[in-house]
Amino acid sequence: MDKNYKEQLIKKYLNNQCTEEELEEVAELFKKADNDSELLEIFGASLESSSTEIEITEEHNQEIWNKIKDNTQPVKTPTSKTVKFYSKSFFRVASIVLLVLCATYFLSNLLKEKPIEVQKPVISYHTEECKLGKKSKLTLPDGSVAYMNAGTKITYPSKFEGNTRQISLSGEAFFDIVRDEKKPFIIESNNVYTKVLGTSFNLSYYENEAFELTLVTGKVKVSTDTNHKKDSVVILPNHQVSFNEKTGSLATKKVDVTPYTSWKEGKLVLKGDLATVTKKIERWYNKKIVLEKGLEKCSIDATYKNQHINNVIKGLAFILELQYTINGDTIYLKGKGC
Repeated sequence: MDKNYKEQLIKKYLNNQCTEEELEEVAELFKKADNDSELLEIFGASLESSSTEIEITEEHNQEIWNKIKDNTQPVKTPTSKTVKFYSKSFFRVASIVLLVLCATYFLSNLLKEKPIEVQKPVISYHTEECKLGKKSKLTLPDGSVAYMNAGTKITYPSKFEGNTRQISLSGEAFFDIVRDEKKPFIIESNNVYTKVLGTSFNLSYYENEAFELTLVTGKVKVSTDTNHKKDSVVILPNHQVSFNEKTGSLATKKVDVTPYTSWKEGKLVLKGDLATVTKKIERWYNKKIVLEKGLEKCSIDATYKNQHINNVIKGLAFILELQYTINGDTIYLKGKGC
């Protein structure tokens, strides 16, 4: 740093005109004040021309005087009597000591009043939503991919910081996770936590429906504890874990993964009671289905690929011997019951 720049910097500091970056530079200069004669000269000249007032306490006065005495010697007269009169070096030493102490004074106040703060990166969060009647694909910041089914929301950070990669899910998605053993991938779904390193699986947890995770490759750990230390299970490929909200327990079983993952290829798999499968149809086609009382427990097992909703409803009506009426976006089903 050249002399002219030092002069300008000191003058700006004494007149309270420094930017945050310049204040940091001043702090660094003051730290080396006692070994920088040029800086002491500049500081003294700037101080004389500045209107800044310096408050030196009695304690500072004593410290200055002690340092001056330690660095000077009395001058003896020809009669060998000691006289309290000091040479020119006395004043030079005094001025240097004073400037060093002033620099220390300014530095302590600078650091106290203007602490240097480390700016933490601001992490923003995004929510990706797949509308009813649609399918979509989401690539996450680490390169992992989520294939989103209708009516699904995924919230994720702009960048995965820290020791984990965490997102939240509401709905259904098939995940293909990039492997990173030092940074596990965690999915939070209404207080159920899925922890993986690198794997592929289907996760479904719509509001008011059961949690189901079906593993295709790799290994996953599912827990109801954020620390994954209790109430957890580990599953391997071709297994499924479900969560019972009433009991708060997790259960596992071996399954054929195809019915749980084929929705990605446009296959609508309807298996279970009518109350459950009609919810899936509603999301798939973005329609409203009204069941006549008594039909909720009727069981169905059928698969449709890339079919219009009219064909799906006709198939259900034929299998279960139902009558249906379509009024705009609402479909009414009625029959004898099961």
